Amino acid sequence: MAKSLRPENFDEYIGQKNTIDQLKTYVLATKIRAARDPDDCALPHVVFEGGAGLGKTSIANVTAKELGTNIRIMQGNSIEKLADLAQNLVVLEAGDILFIDEIHSLRPFIEEMLYSVMEDYRLDIMIDDGAGGSKPVNINLPQFTLMGATTEIGRLKKPFRERFQYEFTMSQYTEDELALILKLNVGKMYCQFDSDEPAKKIAKASRGVPRVALTHLRKCCDWALVENDGVINLNIVDKAFELASISEEGLSANDIKYLTALASRTRPTGLKNLAEITSIDKATIENSIEPYLHEQGYIEKLPNGRIITQLGEMTLNAETGI
Repeated sequence: MAKSLRPENFDEYIGQKNTIDQLKTYVLATKIRAARDPDDCALPHVVFEGGAGLGKTSIANVTAKELGTNIRIMQGNSIEKLADLAQNLVVLEAGDILFIDEIHSLRPFIEEMLYSVMEDYRLDIMIDDGAGGSKPVNINLPQFTLMGATTEIGRLKKPFRERFQYEFTMSQYTEDELALILKLNVGKMYCQFDSDEPAKKIAKASRGVPRVALTHLRKCCDWALVENDGVINLNIVDKAFELASISEEGLSANDIKYLTALASRTRPTGLKNLAEITSIDKATIENSIEPYLHEQGYIEKLPNGRIITQLGEMTLNAETGI
């Protein structure tokens, strides 16, 4: 069985210092309240917002372990019916955590149903009355924590968002933080670095995202295990990156294709046209390609389309040798 790369407690969690420091206090306060009143045993509701791969699910799991409670995990877009959510709510015990990833993708009626669940710990549902109609039933729930994670916090309705007492924004990781994560996990993949340089190079190409860094690390480990007795040096990193079309700046083949398309245009280009030019679907462009390129200053998003910046052109030229 593959070893878990997730942190087990707050002390093992690298990065997000401000969020971790706050959670340590809130978890301790929750334990103190529970000791004085067993019925007041749950951490207040929490929502994490930030880009994909920044550790929102990991931090939820760590928080559950620090509280000594159970966590149930659901995907927002998989909750199609009230019953899908209800079957997870009714099995919660006092102090448990229900974590909904991509919570912005909840259907509106599910989101609205959660108002009373979060406020009053009460599930209001309609059931068959046996006479061809339906009747309301109120199910009391134990005090629990609803945790949400989202890449699009603005899509949460105001009444829903305001019911989360704690809201945390996950930030991009520094290269030093990513290098430390890599060093802590390389042994779990049965490998080792020959120096600090390979970890630094992988970190630089990881777009500030731990998930990306660990994906790159696994590629490098596979090559190291096969060709260098598990030792990762710069040659191994270079080979793994070259064959996987990963640039030193972390640009993927699709990123290069996207920038090349913009560079060939003399005026701002809309999303639909870019998708047609690059043969990359619009969702991938919007959610996976553009956020990083925009953050790095390689592109600008204008009301009438996208343009490549001077920095973007310089980076593209350096990557393609044009």
